[in-house]
Amino acid sequence: MSHLFEEKNNNYLLNYKIIEAAETSQIMNTYSRDDSLWTDLEGSEISYTPASGSDYVIYEYWFMRTQYDSGAINVRCKLVYSDDDGSSWSVWGNNTNTVFGSIMPEVQIRSLTNLRLCLNSWGNTPKKLKVQGNVFTSSAVSLLHKLETFYDSSGLTGDRYYKPFVTCYSVRN
Repeated sequence: MSHLFEEKNNNYLLNYKIIEAAETSQIMNTYSRDDSLWTDLEGSEISYTPASGSDYVIYEYWFMRTQYDSGAINVRCKLVYSDDDGSSWSVWGNNTNTVFGSIMPEVQIRSLTNLRLCLNSWGNTPKKLKVQGNVFTSSAVSLLHKLETFYDSSGLTGDRYYKPFVTCYSVRN
């Protein structure tokens, strides 16, 4: 992983932090009706301490999702956090769950996806944040961070990746 930390000293953007993941791919096919099976989305984890006096923290996760087979493509996401450096994780709650995609297998989706959440600031203590996901329907299998079918000057190739990245920054009213 590469890591870039930059602090902006204005009234709106403070303690900007970005982490870009390595070249990777991830098959998302975990499905459970009782919400018991969730998988960490690669490249979504960040440790962050809000800037002093900030009101909100903006968490953003950028990733690529593509259809892996002939089934539907969808990814259900939820934000989780840790106050003990990753020993245990809790669901953030408060409208931080979402679904991207379609349950229709006829829909061919290749999309750069941005999950952006505005969280209440939690003071000057560090938290680890990450996104966990699963598929919304049992017939869905999604491929993350890699284009399975990409045409370049040499023809069809399957070696094109998108490096997912996560950012956090603090803002004031």
